[in-house]
Amino acid sequence: MRVLINALSARHGGGQTYLNYLLGQLDDCPAEVVYVLTHGDLDLPDHPKVKAIRPTWPALNPLARTVGEKLRLPRLLRDLSIDILFCPGGVIAARPPPGCLVVSMFQNMLPFDLGQAFRYGFRLITLRLVLLRRVLLDGMRKADLTIFISDHARDVIRALGGIRPQDPVIPHGLSRQFKIDPERLPPRSPAAPPRPYILYVSLLDPYKNHLEVVQAYALLRQRRPDVPDLVFVGKADTPHGASVRRAIQHAGLAHAIHVLGQVPHGDLPALHAHAVVNLFASSCENCPNILIEAMGAGRPMAVSDVQPMPEFALDAVEYFDPRSPASIADALGRLLDDPARAEALGGQARALAHRHDWQATARRTWDALGGLYAAGRDPGTKRLGPHSPKKDG
Repeated sequence: MRVLINALSARHGGGQTYLNYLLGQLDDCPAEVVYVLTHGDLDLPDHPKVKAIRPTWPALNPLARTVGEKLRLPRLLRDLSIDILFCPGGVIAARPPPGCLVVSMFQNMLPFDLGQAFRYGFRLITLRLVLLRRVLLDGMRKADLTIFISDHARDVIRALGGIRPQDPVIPHGLSRQFKIDPERLPPRSPAAPPRPYILYVSLLDPYKNHLEVVQAYALLRQRRPDVPDLVFVGKADTPHGASVRRAIQHAGLAHAIHVLGQVPHGDLPALHAHAVVNLFASSCENCPNILIEAMGAGRPMAVSDVQPMPEFALDAVEYFDPRSPASIADALGRLLDDPARAEALGGQARALAHRHDWQATARRTWDALGGLYAAGRDPGTKRLGPHSPKKDG
């Protein structure tokens, strides 16, 4: 089996994290060779199975990349005798040659929650999300297999007629550094404020509900002046980030709410582990990696009640309505008022998070690709999808 992974859209963040872990578990990979189509910014393992390929077309601009893939990728697949084209980004621009199976992956939920998308207002990004919804759904329908990363995501696409019975759900894993041992806490991060703090890690975007969190914190501080500080960690140089900073200033809380911006990923386990409460207020996710990472620290958590957060946190956290500042404030207050219950919930959250494992995620992913390849070449197997190889005879 010869696999080509189209990694051109994995420029940063979760996309690169996923591929790094997937390619780090090649002992479980049934392929004889794995080609990775990349700009060269992925940290590829030094493994005889892995071969990097640079695009011969302009690929930094999304439009140019799509056109280049449509025109040139089919020949590349044919020249390399590729059996499976794997598109983790979900966009399938090229028409593969006969016999080349296609695997898609659904990771970006925002285009499928237009209520959240339109919170950006009528801007170019909103139009892009509307168009991306159509492109991603089209890719899932064209693929021979789509990998989902949450049951919630699979349910959303099932309602739109974009899945097959064999499409698996393979959630993301949790790296070892986030599996905190309560008896061996990491040293306190120098990025943390000196006083006790509530932590919210996420980029500052409208659907992450930072404005509602600021309002909730103001309400909570009126009730109990001794409330711990609030810390926001994540990309903040955005228009919404500017709005959040203005809201903090307007509320007179600049001394108590800290916007740290991005910090090194290696600092996050310590930040989570020393928080009084970890908070996650997003209202649109697919597989919420940040939530799982925070749960791994074993600290009490206040979490959005919007799916798929309950799918992953079950009954191990305190839930709130992320669009209601009063609901957020009440959830935080319940945790702060009952330390014994809060600590018990933290232990439950840790146990749930520690079940997630990148090695298992990679193994199940390679198994899915290998199973598709084997089924596509079994003369007794029913045709799987639009690109299934022709059977002998």
